[in-house]
Amino acid sequence: MRRFLSQFAIAITALFALTVTSDAHDFWIEPTLFQPETGDRTGFNLRVGQNFSGETLPWVPEWFIDYRVIGPDGAKPVRAVIGDIPAGGFTPDKDALYMVGYLSRADLADLEPEKFNTYLQKEGLEHALEARIAAGNENTQGLEYYSRCAKSLIKGGSGADTTVLSEVIGYPLEIIPLNNPYTLTDNTLKIRILYDDKPLSGLAVFVVNAADPENQQRINTDAAGEASLVIDSKGTWLIKAVHIYEIDNPYADWESYWASLTFRL
Repeated sequence: MRRFLSQFAIAITALFALTVTSDAHDFWIEPTLFQPETGDRTGFNLRVGQNFSGETLPWVPEWFIDYRVIGPDGAKPVRAVIGDIPAGGFTPDKDALYMVGYLSRADLADLEPEKFNTYLQKEGLEHALEARIAAGNENTQGLEYYSRCAKSLIKGGSGADTTVLSEVIGYPLEIIPLNNPYTLTDNTLKIRILYDDKPLSGLAVFVVNAADPENQQRINTDAAGEASLVIDSKGTWLIKAVHIYEIDNPYADWESYWASLTFRL
């Protein structure tokens, strides 16, 4: 059985490798229930694509470094069987907020020059595009190691206990909500973005609603790594940001971290 599961994991990896690495894509956690009642199980769909459309990935432990649910009583790993979709889940047992976190292993993307340049422009990474042009590399392949740092905020029952709301998981790039999106009074969600546990200024943050994914807000973080986002309608929301920098590596010229945060009103 163990040998079969290992072969199955390899087959799944091969099946999704092209989808995940051949182009720039968002990665987000989309629970089956964002606001379950206590005692109701919610599953975790791991989604990769663009504009809330794409593939749903299975639970494959070789793909992630960390995958956990954090609640008022601490953190528990998300467990499942290889190949499961949804990729695990949990049952809230308290009226509290819960945070799901997923940190992927680094993978290598090899993009055509034009596609890589377009991705840099689209994700607000103009500094990287300018560096490529200045070095005369705008017509070279885009070789990039990337990692996913995804989070999702779930409201269990009334969500009265908000202990985990602004808790720092410790991912390389992390979006921290500074107020509760489930109880907004002025349609403004404040966030802080940390890179290596330090505020990251000047980073482009994009805000997307599943009902109108083509209409995206862009806000750059301030000197404290913070930004105020307009959350003015119901539905599933995705907040995302990418941090990229040049590296000295025989296999890649760039390394990036993709952070995301989801919730549903």
